[in-house]
Amino acid sequence: MDETDETPDVRPSGEAPVDRSRRTALGRIATAGAATLVAGSYAGFAAVALRYLDPPRRTPRRIFAGRIADLDGAGALVLSLPGGDAAMLVRSHDERGVVAFSNVCPHLGCRVHYEGANERFFCPCHNGVFELDGTAVEGPPAKAGQRLTEFPVDVRDGLIFLRLDHEPLPTVPASALSRRRRSTT
Repeated sequence: MDETDETPDVRPSGEAPVDRSRRTALGRIATAGAATLVAGSYAGFAAVALRYLDPPRRTPRRIFAGRIADLDGAGALVLSLPGGDAAMLVRSHDERGVVAFSNVCPHLGCRVHYEGANERFFCPCHNGVFELDGTAVEGPPAKAGQRLTEFPVDVRDGLIFLRLDHEPLPTVPASALSRRRRSTT
């Protein structure tokens, strides 16, 4: 008998011979799949890192808010903003002439309103009081050192424009707050 390097195919009866080319192909497919997963995770990490290192540039938007004459008798104008938020425009007694703030309290997201007689902003949820510069002076917002979000204002020829350079604070509906209180008690 000739000597060969092949091992005789000895198996219990009924078993099929092992196909080494199939086993090799399956191993290569598994290796390629694992390499694809590793490359995909690195690509995802690189995308997040690049977005952090080079954030998207936003161009400031200007929207028409009203006329100076509209503020003379009204005390404050409430303006709906894109995205569902609102801004309050009020005459100020400093060099700015007009200020605009979000009407969302930074404490719990309640709606703030302007009290013209007291020349202040008031949050009825916890008696939060804010000055005309947005600084909290009473209530929980004052204790936390919070202030109203201010929107830059441009006044040209008696017309008021708001610059939306940043995103205003998100609002929390009062119904969500009442559900949250009931579920925790």
